[in-house]
Parts: sequence; structure tokens; C-alpha cells
Amino acid sequence: MEPIILQIVLVLFIVFQFGVNLYDRRASKERESDLVAALIAKHLGEYALANAELKSTTKDKIKKIKAENELAIANQKLINGARGIPVT
Repeated sequence: MEPIILQIVLVLFIVFQFGVNLYDRRASKERESDLVAALIAKHLGEYALANAELKSTTKDKIKKIKAENELAIANQKLINGARGIPVT
């Protein structure tokens, strides 16, 4: 019975250490990005913009690019429709 309890405690300790490690890495990345934004900025306005830009994720950037592409395609369709039929 004792070895089983010891193994369970060991596994729980390893899982706990893994969770603490993940939390610490995430917190250190946030502190690092905040420090980089502070170093890059010349004044508070630039700091706020740089901090917001650094915190945006890849998924957010992809969504923004897709929305810009859709707007560009719609705009191009409007421009092509206004010209009429091309004469060759």
C-alpha cells in the first residue's frame, strides 16, 4: 500500500511542478514583452501602442489580414464594375 501512495504523490508532485513551470514561463514572457515595449518607446503614447502591438497574437493578426483582404477584394470589384466593359 505504501509504494502505491508514494507513486501517486510523486506523480502529483511532477504534475504540480509542470503547472508551475508553465505559469512561470507565461509570466516571464509577458514581463519580457512589457520591458521591450518600454525600451522601444520614447514617450507614454508610443509605449501604449508598442505594448498593444506586442500583445496581439498570431491569430489576431491573421484575422486582421483576412478582413483587409476581403475589403480590398470588395473595393476592386466596385472599381471594375464602375469602369464598364473593357474594349479590346
